[in-house]
Order: sequence, then structure tokens, then C-alpha cells
Amino acid sequence: MFGTNPLPQGNELRLARWDGRRWHKIPSPEPPLPEWEDPRVIVTDLVATGPSDVWVAANIEVADEEPGYLLLLHWNGAAWSWQRGSKESGSGQLVPDGRGGFWLTRVEKDDLQHMAGRRRTPVRLPLAGDHGVNLVISQVPGSTRVWGVGVESETEYGNLIWSSG
Repeated sequence: MFGTNPLPQGNELRLARWDGRRWHKIPSPEPPLPEWEDPRVIVTDLVATGPSDVWVAANIEVADEEPGYLLLLHWNGAAWSWQRGSKESGSGQLVPDGRGGFWLTRVEKDDLQHMAGRRRTPVRLPLAGDHGVNLVISQVPGSTRVWGVGVESETEYGNLIWSSG
């Protein structure tokens, strides 16, 4: 479980784990935030492939700037690490790829990001226009196949069905 706690000086990331009986707070990461007036960390998804392999996708936003910067957090069972993406590379959904990596959707972009180890690789979507797409993806359990459906934003070009694996 994840969320943010709004505070006067910004917000605080809160994470918890369910052990089958009750929730336990787990140490929250404290990534360095840009020197903005009031940066907000907005968590968009979390994927756990094991007790020592948990990824959190978030956006770092300021005021009404959307989608902001991508922030990826990783829990290795003992400590958090993070990496920040470039401006306008906001995050959406995380889905395991069945090989120990994952796919990351991006808000209104024309590609997905594939993460293997610490390396992110963009994978361009087959779009008819030059616009972003709002995409939802899902892994077929027990396989490396991932399906996605979406619609191009701001265009009459239509819908998209995508598959990998």
C-alpha cells in the first residue's frame, strides 16, 4: 500500500505492508527533490515481484505542471534507491514483464518504458499519428506476455491494442 501525506512544507511518502493480520509501516524513501517551491510526489503504481524486489512509480509535480518528472523507487529488502527521469516523463502503470523486469506506461506519450535491471529502454508504440496515448497494460499470469489497450489522446486516429512477449 502506498500514499502521500500532505504537509505544509510539501508531502511525505507513506508505505505499508500487510502481513495477513495487520498493516506495518515500512521505512519510506527520501529521494532528493528539485529545488521547487512546493514539490509534490504523486505515487501512480507499485509492483512487487518478491519480498526484496519492490518498485514504486511516482511523478514529481509542482503546482499545475503535468506530468512533471518520473521518479522510480526500488526496495531491495534492506534499503531504498531511486532514479529520476527527465522533465515531461511522468509515470503511469507498472507491470511485471515475467523475466524480472517490468513495463512502465507514461502519461500521454507514444512509447512505453521497459525496465531490466537499472536500465530503462523506450519501446515505441505503433501509432498512426504523432500524439500520445493513454494506455492500460496487464501481464498474462505466469508468462512473459503483456497486453495493452489504449486510445490516442487529442486525435481521431483511434484505438490501440498492443502485445509483447
